[in-house]
Amino acid sequence: MRDYLRLKKRSNDNEQDTELKRFERYKSHGLQVFTYLPDELKYIIWPTVVAFSLIQKIWGYAIVSGIESVTPSSIAWNQLVLPSSTKEMLFATAAASLRGENPRDIVSSRVIGSLFLLYGAPGTGKTLTVESLARLFGRPLYSVSFAELGSNVTELEERLTDVLFLASHWGALILLDEGDALVEKRKSGQLMLNSMTSILLRLLESFDGTLFITSNRASSFDPAALSRVTLAIEYKPLKETGKKLVWKNALIRVFADEILENNERRGEIAAEEYVNKHFDLNQLGQFKGSGRSVNAVIRLAIGLSDKRDEALSQKIINDAIDVYTLFNDELLKECPESWD
Repeated sequence: MRDYLRLKKRSNDNEQDTELKRFERYKSHGLQVFTYLPDELKYIIWPTVVAFSLIQKIWGYAIVSGIESVTPSSIAWNQLVLPSSTKEMLFATAAASLRGENPRDIVSSRVIGSLFLLYGAPGTGKTLTVESLARLFGRPLYSVSFAELGSNVTELEERLTDVLFLASHWGALILLDEGDALVEKRKSGQLMLNSMTSILLRLLESFDGTLFITSNRASSFDPAALSRVTLAIEYKPLKETGKKLVWKNALIRVFADEILENNERRGEIAAEEYVNKHFDLNQLGQFKGSGRSVNAVIRLAIGLSDKRDEALSQKIINDAIDVYTLFNDELLKECPESWD
């Protein structure tokens, strides 16, 4: 990938004419030049284009007929359980960054990208926040874990450079999941970890996009990394009211897909009425687990409902909770140090 980018850059540098000049030259020679492609000529066009899969992280060929624009959706964002003031600040800052309204460095006059640091316990909604923002703005999301960046400093620098370059070029949001090592406080004797943090800080100096880093730790952030953070948000374990909302929203998503009839909002409203009528949210709010645990229970419940050939109900949810809780209790006995 890096070789291709360098080759492409050299090729562009050696071009004598811009596309506009070439267009004007062709017209002056009497050649027919189209600003758009007539329907009668479309049959000669190859049916695939080179594309990049944000899921598999590979380049390949995509069938043009299967490509469609991303439709912005506010449903996931509206269902996100966060304090309203936090959501307002996050929305405003991210929207300004995606509009290209980032501030400029006082000395170099370079545009400064936006860095969001989301930290807190696993399963509290950090990744979901970024995913819902991408859906809200209709932007691609380039999600990469720290493990995917390589096992040594050289690989990390090359791959992180490519990620920042491509995402910025596409106007995509970047999610660097579990990036604790990149923002961790530098210590003597830890050369590799210190180098990783230094690489991130250096690359951020020329980055003008929108980057989210999630972390499970809050007490060991590097001061230099924190100084580059545009907005830091702490995710605390949910209380009963928050858990009730998580359960409600998760169940609405399940039933909205079944009720949906070419109207996303209509399906959501009908699903909410069904959930309020048929499920005891007060009881579900007592469940001891994170948002990720709630989704795991619902997946178990859907499997049970399919096996029993019954509609998803409060009883099936309770049975799934019992199975999930029993599994966690047994696991807790085996490795108590890995659980809160």
